Amino acid sequence: MAFRKRPLFSHPSRVALGWHCHGYSPDRLDYIAYVTQRERLLKSARGRVALMKGGIVWRLALHVVDPSAVIQGPTDMQEYGTIVTQGNWSHVDDELTPSELNLICGVYHVYENNGSQVASLSWWPQHELFMVSGLNVGYWTKKCENWYQERLRQINNGKLSILSVNNWDKAIRFHKADVKKLVKNNEHVSQMLLEAILGEDG
Repeated sequence: MAFRKRPLFSHPSRVALGWHCHGYSPDRLDYIAYVTQRERLLKSARGRVALMKGGIVWRLALHVVDPSAVIQGPTDMQEYGTIVTQGNWSHVDDELTPSELNLICGVYHVYENNGSQVASLSWWPQHELFMVSGLNVGYWTKKCENWYQERLRQINNGKLSILSVNNWDKAIRFHKADVKKLVKNNEHVSQMLLEAILGEDG
């Protein structure tokens, strides 16, 4: 059973938390502004797409999006999406743009080295980084929730701020190699089960 997925480009929306000078550190008001922008995005049709991304994006979306929104299907006019092809049929669905993913995770672009480089610092790990971290075993575990609630508590208490990509990689590495093996085995068993079920139906 083979699926082919490719991007469907149109006119992606551009949302962001801005570009900042070297040494930038967001304060409480900046955090509130981030949450406000994030919730505004998630309360739109993009919230459904965020729930389907899984991982940290899914968890952040749960604050404002009803899980039943997923079954409502894609919007009539995709601004940005994907096409999943199997055999003679194709399925088109909405997709989040890179800038929307960055907004949800609270990413700021900060100039470094006299403006010659730009670093990405964020309140939460970026989607791609979380998905290959030691926290992601294919579903949201109790360990994930404990980690999430503790970080959220410390952010609200003013004890934590944004982290760079490298620092996030270290912070959520955990037992990354073991998790990769577990995920690979789970995917293999799931594929075998689906093929067996589809074979019986055929």
